[in-house]
Order: sequence, then structure tokens, then C-alpha cells
Amino acid sequence: MRPATKTQVLKEDSFYLSIVATTRNDNHGGDLLKRTQAFINSVYVQAKKFQFPVELIIVEWNPPTDKPLLKEVLAPPPEDVPVKLRIVVVPQEIHNTYRFSDALPLYQMIAKNVGIRRAKGEFILCTNIDILFSDDSFKIFAARNFEKGKFYRANRCDIPKDVM
Repeated sequence: MRPATKTQVLKEDSFYLSIVATTRNDNHGGDLLKRTQAFINSVYVQAKKFQFPVELIIVEWNPPTDKPLLKEVLAPPPEDVPVKLRIVVVPQEIHNTYRFSDALPLYQMIAKNVGIRRAKGEFILCTNIDILFSDDSFKIFAARNFEKGKFYRANRCDIPKDVM
């Protein structure tokens, strides 16, 4: 089976893999916007390297009112990458309906569920914006050998902050 071109992917709107992550433009942990863009860029690079179409869903939960939305400040995908970036915004009005919303600005797991429900991929990978995928990981994704009804996991290796 030949990998689909970006044009085919956008027309068909179907993906083997949807990657879901959540964040908000509040600088949590420092350099959050830079880390978010680095995560997104790494998906672009890997998808292009392996010619593997990916739907990338970023759920922006309860965006701060004093900062721009992520869709306004993140770079769009380059034309030559087989990635469809979707940013889903969950507004403060929805956030405020949850218990303890005044103490917790981001409900990470609920936000990921928002992305999962909107994902169009046959398989869904939930992750965090501080994760960068290795070539070996993307090689496994691109092989398209996942089995329905199974869960997959991988160990993560933390990289010192000064690497970025």
C-alpha cells in the first residue's frame, strides 16, 4: 500500500493515526509556547520523513483571556508535510461547569477526551506536548501494524531542559 499524499489525506479526511495533546497559552512550566511549537514541529518532521499522514489535534483548554489563542500564534504546517493540524478550543464557560474549576485551570485528561472524541484516525495516540517521538517510534507508526482491541504503551526518556 502506497502512503497517501497530503492532498489525498485532506480530501479523504481519514487517517491511520490521530495524535492528541492538550495545552493552553499560559506559560505553565516556562516557555510553554516554545515547547508546544517544538512538539508540533517534531511531528511535522517525523511525518514527512516517513511519509506518514497524521492528524494532530491540540486541545486548548480554558484559554487565558489575556493571551492570544494558540491558533493565532502557532505556525501552520508547511505545505510539504502530511499533517493535518486541528486546534480545538474548550472555552472558559465549559471549564467553569466542572468541580474545582476555580482551582485547576486545565483538566488534562478531560481535554484529551475532547480530542479523542473528535479524532478521525483509526488509532489514537494521547500524549503531552513535552514528548518528542523517536525515529523508531514513527517507523512503528508508519508500518501500520496496530491491532484493534489492543493498547500500546512506550517508556519515555526525559531530556534535560537545556537541550532545547
